[in-house]
Amino acid sequence: MGGATELVRGKEDDYLKAVRKRYPLLWGEHIVQLMKQYPNLYTDICYTLNELNNGDVFNAITRLLITRDRFDQPLYKRVLFGTDFFMTEQEATENTLFQLAHQKLSPYWEQLTRINPAKYLGY
Repeated sequence: MGGATELVRGKEDDYLKAVRKRYPLLWGEHIVQLMKQYPNLYTDICYTLNELNNGDVFNAITRLLITRDRFDQPLYKRVLFGTDFFMTEQEATENTLFQLAHQKLSPYWEQLTRINPAKYLGY
């Protein structure tokens, strides 16, 4: 899904504002549209974990999770948990991000961390 700048309008830097003139959807919006259309498309929310305390980012992730595809299935069934630790360690430790995600995303935790990866990998 990218980071906060790809999920929340108004957080774009100058480069993304210029891109937006040609391509009006945010990257996250584009991914959601594709997921709604293609039932085998998955995404992850790795880099956004460091901003789950930001209300706008948390709300964008929550909207993603509860959005339904064209078969009336919630997208949270195709979202993968990850930490991108080599990138997010710039923001916080992996353990801190794991704890924050576990707290904020607890209703979806089992789905994001066990069920979806197993389904994605064909187990």
